[in-house]
Amino acid sequence: MKLDKAMIEALLALDDDELWGRIVMLGKSKGFSLPTTTPQKTEMAKLRQLLQSPEKLDMTEALRLLRELKRGSRHG
Repeated sequence: MKLDKAMIEALLALDDDELWGRIVMLGKSKGFSLPTTTPQKTEMAKLRQLLQSPEKLDMTEALRLLRELKRGSRHG
């Protein structure tokens, strides 16, 4: 799935719960199982930062964050 500028802006306009729900649905469609509980504000801020600057995407950081979120280690 290629995210265009309009789609990214629409995602960023969502509140954290709605954005996380979309991420969970997208992940499920790609074979990832993520917790349904919305991550903490700090983790959501990191996800939003990744969405805001896709050209600066650090795949190592993105994969690390995805692993942490998948484990649910930062939910609270």
